[in-house]
Parts: sequence; C-alpha cells; structure tokens
Amino acid sequence: MLFYIETFVRDLCVRHQCPPEVLDFIETHESYRVSGDNCKGEGGDFILESKNRAIKKLLPSGLPDDAAWQRATRNVKRVNKVRRIQDCHTCMSFIF
Repeated sequence: MLFYIETFVRDLCVRHQCPPEVLDFIETHESYRVSGDNCKGEGGDFILESKNRAIKKLLPSGLPDDAAWQRATRNVKRVNKVRRIQDCHTCMSFIF
C-alpha cells in the first residue's frame, strides 16, 4: 500500500510543478493497464466501468440491498477465478 501512496504523491508533485503545456499533454495521453500488456492502455473510466459491470453480474435482479452489494463486491474476484477455471476445463474437455 505504501508504494501506491508514494506513487500518488509523486504524481501530484509532478502535476503541480510542471508547465501547463506538459500538464495538458499528460492529461490528454494518460492511460492505465490492468492486463499487464504494455500495448493495451485504457482510460480509467473504461476500467472502472468494466469492474462495475463484473460486480453487477453478481447482483440479483431488481433493486439490490446493501447486503447484496457487499456480497457481490467481496466475492467478485473469487467468482471470476472460478469462472476462468471452469472455462479452462470446458476447453480441455473439447480437446480430449
């Protein structure tokens, strides 16, 4: 966690000290990556929407209560891991 705080503070310092032209360039061209692939930079809003969509898939239909939101957000990583394993086993069953 300390690494992220340090990175955040360093980014704030750079943005505060750089000339307006450089700040405009940074804000226009910044992107994030969650896949680990250097060629797949995505905007922060796209990444958040993707995460939000994954959580909403776990919610029951209708208006979810606070408990449903908590269950979905706490278990989204585990459910996605199980889905990846299941997909892998499904692919293997077609091969053999």
